[in-house]
Amino acid sequence: MRKPITRMLALVLSFVMILCSNSGLGDGSIVHAETAMQSVSVETATPGDGRIDASQFKVSIGNESIPYDGEELNPWPRIKDASGRYLMEDVDYTVSYTNNIYPGTAKIHITYIGRYKGSAEKTFKITQARIDNLKSTYVDETSLVIEWDYLDVVMDRYVVMQYKNGKWQAVRTCISGGTAMDFAKLTPNTVYKYYVKGQRKLASGRYVDVAKSSVAAVRTKPYSADYTQIRLSRKTYVYDGTAKKPSFKVIGNGVVVDPKKEYTYSYANNIYPGTATLKVKYTGNSRFKGTRTEKFKIVPAKISEIKTKRTPNSITLTFPAVKGATEYRLYGTDHDLDYPRSEKYKVVGTSKTTTITIKNRKQGSEYRFYLKAYAVKNGKEIMLAKSDEFVERTTPAKVTGAVSGRTEKTGNYTAVRTGTNYVEIGCTPVSGADGYCVYRYDAKSKKWIKVLVDEGDNYDKKTRKVYFMVEKLKPGTGYMFRIAAYKSRWTSPDLKGILIGPASQTIAAATVPKTQYKYTYVENTQNPYQIKLYYNVKLGGCSKNKGYFVILNKVTTDSQSTVYKPYKVIKTNKSTVKVDVPMRTSPNDPFYQITVKSYIVYGGKIFVGAENFSNGGNMK
Repeated sequence: MRKPITRMLALVLSFVMILCSNSGLGDGSIVHAETAMQSVSVETATPGDGRIDASQFKVSIGNESIPYDGEELNPWPRIKDASGRYLMEDVDYTVSYTNNIYPGTAKIHITYIGRYKGSAEKTFKITQARIDNLKSTYVDETSLVIEWDYLDVVMDRYVVMQYKNGKWQAVRTCISGGTAMDFAKLTPNTVYKYYVKGQRKLASGRYVDVAKSSVAAVRTKPYSADYTQIRLSRKTYVYDGTAKKPSFKVIGNGVVVDPKKEYTYSYANNIYPGTATLKVKYTGNSRFKGTRTEKFKIVPAKISEIKTKRTPNSITLTFPAVKGATEYRLYGTDHDLDYPRSEKYKVVGTSKTTTITIKNRKQGSEYRFYLKAYAVKNGKEIMLAKSDEFVERTTPAKVTGAVSGRTEKTGNYTAVRTGTNYVEIGCTPVSGADGYCVYRYDAKSKKWIKVLVDEGDNYDKKTRKVYFMVEKLKPGTGYMFRIAAYKSRWTSPDLKGILIGPASQTIAAATVPKTQYKYTYVENTQNPYQIKLYYNVKLGGCSKNKGYFVILNKVTTDSQSTVYKPYKVIKTNKSTVKVDVPMRTSPNDPFYQITVKSYIVYGGKIFVGAENFSNGGNMK
């Protein structure tokens, strides 16, 4: 805005510039002249009215861009004629202005007067005033405050502009005296762009922008990672040699955090038993900062399906391989279950394979164990798997001293006593055994079949054997048997609740044929005092390895007992036998009696029937 004094100064300066121009400087410089001012030469008038057409004279102003200051802006024009001489305002021209208050394009209207004619226009820019020092003075996760310097120009209000959805939008206004604005409910760790503009209200009610700040970018703070939570799909896994990667969600302020935009993640220690870690690291653009971790467990695998091979003094365990294991250790005690349970466990066997054998155990005893698998990683020993505590046993000792049955002396023959439908086999008792199992070989199935479970209480002190009677057999038939001792303590893998030891050697035993015979006797009638008898014994037909013992027994009596003693023994498989009886010469001579026993030869042994058939047995 030009004041009156400014206008007077302009007139003086114009006059001086004319002098300077006429002095030959021609650049508008101000000089000090010591001589009197000379008259100004004028250009020759053009034909017509005598005035010079000045419409093409050069017009300039000192600043063609002027900031808004709230008042009219009237910059002084400088006009040169064709010779370079400056014209004087109100002598050679007059000026007026339009649109010279608010930012935009203003015009200077020049009308030539005096010896000049014509008109001219000159434009200049009114720029918006500058609002300085726009900045944030407070920032947290969801709010911020911006401030700016007070602008001492005429203005009606400030408008805060925010860049949203790809364009600038007015978001807040305040009266011109305010220089700060707060914003809330913002997104954490997000850049917000603002600028402030000042406005004047026109008479029409419309606002025009008159001032403007530069753009300020403000980033809200991210939340701490403590504001987030990791929810794992699983928190416990069983070791199997593979990396465990549970799925998960990250929840922040009640909302699922986007894994594609806000964080990266990684797993650690997630293969072997122990504590594994999921680590979530928030990226630069996330609403959160820092890292968040969540732990989950990998527990040792369970070793099961342990198979056992037992002997009286050792136990061999076979088990499935554990992936990654380099050593297996068997823990147990040196003593069986008869010792207190408080006895400490120790390593009793190790192996790099899936088989462990423990030796030097007591036969027929039970022991507690558990098994562990280990690996070494980064110099640290890790237990990969373990079993539950389990009980294993040694078997009773192998049965020895097996016999086909009790023997008896029949004449000059030693035979094994047997029956027509049973055999009686025996063995030396096994120390600590709870009983015995008897097996018979089945030729048809080619298998050993358990036919008897017996506690073994039929002990013979004379032979020092325990005997077992196997019944329901066929007469005159050979069989093969085995005997094994068993234990019946605790739980056994056998369905009968017994643990069976090694079987004896094979025992050959046989039943005898059923006896078929009849006999008659004849007295010596020539001398009734000398009785001479003989027996005609008719027997059943027999095969080559079967037959009969025909026994003439001498019978003596006294006041206390009757004694039968074999006097003559005939072993035969013929159908008829004549047996002479010694002559009785007096009533005190002994009596004689016939008995018949069938026999069978099997396995190189003679088996004779335990029954005695006497006194006129009949053919059946």
